[in-house]
This record gives sequence, structure tokens and C-alpha cells, in this order.
Amino acid sequence: MKNLLKKTLFILFIAFASCQEEQSIITEAPESDQNITSDSIIYDKLSKVSTDDTIECINFVYPISFSIYDSNNQVLRNESVNNDEELNDLLSSINSPDFDGSFIELNYPLSLVNSENETITVYSNQELVEVLSTEIGCVGIDNLFDCVFGLFQLDFNIVDSDENPNDGITSFSIEIDLDCNEIDYDLSYFETQSDAEANVNEIVFPYTNTSNPQILYVRAETNYINQIYNEVFEVNINVSPQQENDVCPGDYTSGFLTQCKWNITNHSSTDYSDYSFSFRDDGTFTAENTSDNTSQEGTWLAADNSNGIGSFIRLNFDTATALSQIAGDWNIKTCNLNFETAAFDVELGSEAFTFKINCN
Repeated sequence: MKNLLKKTLFILFIAFASCQEEQSIITEAPESDQNITSDSIIYDKLSKVSTDDTIECINFVYPISFSIYDSNNQVLRNESVNNDEELNDLLSSINSPDFDGSFIELNYPLSLVNSENETITVYSNQELVEVLSTEIGCVGIDNLFDCVFGLFQLDFNIVDSDENPNDGITSFSIEIDLDCNEIDYDLSYFETQSDAEANVNEIVFPYTNTSNPQILYVRAETNYINQIYNEVFEVNINVSPQQENDVCPGDYTSGFLTQCKWNITNHSSTDYSDYSFSFRDDGTFTAENTSDNTSQEGTWLAADNSNGIGSFIRLNFDTATALSQIAGDWNIKTCNLNFETAAFDVELGSEAFTFKINCN
């Protein structure tokens, strides 16, 4: 009887110890959609806010608390960050070989302050991604298509260079890869607004206009925070033969120069074919020497002449280089405003060259 009692107590002790050990290693695993790894969407959004000084539309209310997990979903430690720099350091550590964890997780709730000084409180990664996607760069649903609208305030001036260049009818293509505010837009073109809104009978390029001028309708569509949005815009198509600079107004020139990159061809005295120019909306540009990967910064302006006749492109360079000799106000003599072949023939004194678009 005593032996039986000893055996029974021993079995109960083993069972109790086993349960205790099992209980000690089983914890509630974190939700996988809350994990922050270097390839997650939330990582990308947090990185943008912590590293981009130009993002003034949204700010975190510090401190923010994180939990660092090992590969067994056990919390190694908790860390608190008190500013953007510390947040960036923590995010950067995930990719470091010295990182001793498997992933990190934000401890919610988390508060942010937007550009209107409103406090926004979020309770999950999904809510945080939605807020950051809406607020970063001041882009929200209400102005999601502002940059598209800005582009299509420009009429398309098509150069008629076929066998009958004076009839106003020609075949052309419009190819624009539009990415602004870090959002991609798919653009499609239609002859009528109803077709554009219904997304039927899309124009296939090359397309031949049926009248001159002619209104086409462009449908811009984007996937924004996992939902499809679209807007329809009008675009005026004007077909004309290549003419003098009365068809090259400064605002059109500005609109074209900020699209793609530009190369100098046909310079009257110097070969600048190695340089590629990128013009920005803020009036600055970068001239990259593709042969040695050096670059030169500068400022630019495209405007109508003060006497109301013609227009010009002004180039200024921040430092003196081999490009300095093309600094100055270049008179626009002729222009080709077809997006595929856009070009500006300019001259200054006895010098002349052509700016030619390069969208490759």
C-alpha cells in the first residue's frame, strides 16, 4: 500500500511538473499583421516619417514603445524611442547582423499630430498605415488627383509632320508614366466622357485625331490604401506644323521640361551629348555627366519675354564648370510639343543648340 501511494505521488509530481513546464513556454503569440520587419509596409511608412525632414504634415507624439521578439515569439525586451532619430536607429537595427531579435512590434495606442494640429490616435498597424498613407506629403483622398489635374491643365500640342502637315490631322501617341506624391497612376484615354467614366472603348495609340482642335478624356486610376479610385480629366489636342516661338509659351515649356530628362544636341560649338538634364518644379535642375557619373546643380526658368514676343529658357549653375558657358537666357526659336519627340531649338548670340526629351 505504501509503495502504491509512493508511485501515485510520483506520477502526480511528474504530471504537475510537466504541466508547469508546458505552461512556462506557451504564451500568446503576437498577431502576424502587427509584426514589423524590414519588408513590411508599416516599416516603410515609419521610415519615411523618421528620416524625411520635408514631411511636415504628420508627427509622432513621443515617446513610442516597442517590444522586441525572438524567433519563438518571446519578448526579449521593451524599448522606448523619444524622437525621429531614435526611431530611425531602431528601425535600421532590424537589418543589422547584430540585431538579436526576429521582429519588433509597436505597443499601442499611439498618437500623432497632423498639419492642422489635430491629435490622431491609432490602435493597430493597419490604422497607422492608413493615417500615414493619407497624411504623408499632405496627400489625402480630397486631393489625391491634384498632381494629375495639374499635368492635364497643359494642352497637348501635336506637331503635324506627315505628308500633309497643314491639314490639322495626324497620327500621334501619348505615353506618360505618372508617379507623383509616391503614388502611381494608370492613365487611359477616350473620345467621350461617358466612355471614360464607364472605362469602355479606350483609345489605342497611335491615334489619329478626328478634328482640330479635339477634346480627349483621360481616366486616371490608382490603388490607394487597398481601394481603387479614379477621376476623369479633359485634355485639349491641338495639331499644328512646327512653327516659330509663338507656339512655345513659357508655361508650356515649363510643363514639358519637368517631364522625363533632356539632352543637348546639335550644339553649334561644343559637344554636350554626355549630359542629361533633370528639371524640377521648384526651379532647380541637375545636369548629370553620364560618362563619369558627376553632376552639376543649377537653377532654371522658362518664361515669356517681357515684350510679349517669344519666350526663353534661363540656365544658371551653382558653381563654375564646363557647362557654365551655356548659362544665360536662351531664346526659344522653335519647339516640338509632342511628348514622344518634344524638343526646343534655342539660341543665345551666335550659339545655338536643341534640348531634346529623353524618357527612356
